[in-house]
This record gives sequence, C-alpha cells and structure tokens, in this order.
Amino acid sequence: MSVTILYNIVSFYVVAVSKFCETIVEYMANISSSPDPNIRIEYFHGEVCSAWEIFFNVWLGSKEAKVVSHFGTLHCHI
Repeated sequence: MSVTILYNIVSFYVVAVSKFCETIVEYMANISSSPDPNIRIEYFHGEVCSAWEIFFNVWLGSKEAKVVSHFGTLHCHI
C-alpha cells in the first residue's frame, strides 16, 4: 500500500476516534439535559482503548515518517 493511502487512512481513523471521544466528553458535561442520563464514560472505555491500542502498536510502529508524524497531533479525552 502506498504511503499516501496509508497516511490518509490513519488520518481518517485518528480524527474519527478523536471526535468520537470529544463528543462523549461533551455529552457527559451536559448529562443533566441529556435524553439518557444513565450513560457513563465507562461504557465506551473498552472500545476506545482497543482503537488507541491499534493506533499506537501498529500504525505508530510504521517505518514511514509521514504516518508516524501524524501522531504528533493525536489526542483523546477519555
């Protein structure tokens, strides 16, 4: 797979999971006005940790500098 395609795939998934985490945190900050106040951050912990494990163990280990450089902007709130 070319580096450009791999970089685009990594970028897409990292941004998607980051946005998902931000949305969960925002929902939890406004839990009193949320439609389902029974939702907790712990419900998402396993899935988010699995995604980050793949990011760091597989993609961060890439020998391609463009792929690795994308992780410099990576963040997650959960």
